[in-house]
Amino acid sequence: MNLTIDISFLNPTSVLKELKILEAIEDNEKLTQKELSSLINVAPSMINQYLGDMENRGLLTRRYISIKNVTYHISKEGIDRKNYLLMSYLYELIKYYNFAKQNIESFFKKIEEKKLQSILLYGAGEVAETLITIKETRKDSNFKILAILDDDSQKHGKDILGCEIISPSRIFEYTADALIITSMAFEDKIKARLSELNYPEEKLINVLASNGILDSH
Repeated sequence: MNLTIDISFLNPTSVLKELKILEAIEDNEKLTQKELSSLINVAPSMINQYLGDMENRGLLTRRYISIKNVTYHISKEGIDRKNYLLMSYLYELIKYYNFAKQNIESFFKKIEEKKLQSILLYGAGEVAETLITIKETRKDSNFKILAILDDDSQKHGKDILGCEIISPSRIFEYTADALIITSMAFEDKIKARLSELNYPEEKLINVLASNGILDSH
């Protein structure tokens, strides 16, 4: 499967920053530029540029209480713009979810074709949560996710949607047909850890292919 999708709101674009600024000002008109820059995660000088642009477009106004004390007020046009951006953001999230679900369904079918019935996940993050969430919506799923391994001891004993997060040292407490690596960023580290534990390499499945599309190897 070779699907692509353009999700501009999931990147730190100017559009997303504009939405965050408008939301922040609507919630608190007394926010300083420094506080705004911290909330939006950009330099104070950039916040000034964003505010100036939005003021020129009539989305907000500034009121000078003193030379150093400025309040920001969202206009009716600003509220309309914020609502439009918010709806666009939610729409893109839905598109992204449907895109992810379609790819994960394809991935699950490959697991079932291999007749794998018991699975371990390695990496208790967003990918693992997405996999578990979508698996739970499948009425005809014939495999089980036994547990989630993670190196972060702060997560041990917790769960994701009822699936326990455990230490990798407990890996042989479970009889699994395969182990799915759910982290691209830490894939090499995870493989090294599994090698230290003498876990069979032939049981490993990479859920994230190099092109970002969900796949199995």
